[in-house]
Amino acid sequence: MSTVKRNLFATSVAAAMTLAPVAHADQWKAVGEFGWFGVGKAPEVEKGHFFWSGEFSGTFFNDKGAGSFIHHAGLRCPGWNDLNFATGKAQAGGYCIVKDADGDQLTGSWEATGGAWMISFFLHA
Repeated sequence: MSTVKRNLFATSVAAAMTLAPVAHADQWKAVGEFGWFGVGKAPEVEKGHFFWSGEFSGTFFNDKGAGSFIHHAGLRCPGWNDLNFATGKAQAGGYCIVKDADGDQLTGSWEATGGAWMISFFLHA
């Protein structure tokens, strides 16, 4: 490719990226409340140490209200909790499937150690 063609191509790509509609991160940010409950089993694996596995489920309420991103979405989150009351240590993790009435779907994973939480979601529309 000649230098002129290469520069023209690079300029075209840059212009297309500049003019293309961009979804800002705050459009996908959902702040609200998640009303949930968990169902599962928690056998005691040793004195004061329990391992729970089951599913959390519930509904997400976006603070922006009706018509906002994933407002009134249903969540199903299979997961686990390793709770050791003898040592004061805990770990948890799992996956979530989030679906709203508009057909938007998010899938993601979550994990927690002590008081630290890491949540990652991916949009599938």
